[in-house]
Amino acid sequence: MKEPPRKARAKRILVMDDETTNRNLVCDLVRMRGHLCCEAADGREATERFRQARQNGAPFDLVFMDLSIPGGMGGVQAVRELLQIEPTAHVIVTSGSGADPILTDYAHYGFCGALNKPFRISELHNLIEHC
Repeated sequence: MKEPPRKARAKRILVMDDETTNRNLVCDLVRMRGHLCCEAADGREATERFRQARQNGAPFDLVFMDLSIPGGMGGVQAVRELLQIEPTAHVIVTSGSGADPILTDYAHYGFCGALNKPFRISELHNLIEHC
């Protein structure tokens, strides 16, 4: 007899983007799939939230980071700091600039995946499940 599929465990996800609308959209889509979502406006805030979550025993399973944050710490610098805190952190880079070489060579920078804005909902969910 075949067992019914097991419900996937809800993931704790951190979304870092300087645009409130983008953060809200991604978090809404994440929550619709039963995951927990926390927001950060820049790399400094994301790094601090990441550190606090680990210290509180509730680390993030996945982090989405916008590549460029005007006037703040962007994804490349922030992923370096996160990987110093947790070398096995799963971080996905996001950007509206599809021509940026970081999106095509994301692993070289410490990311486990890339999401180009605008994106399809299926692309977002695929990264959540497989990164």
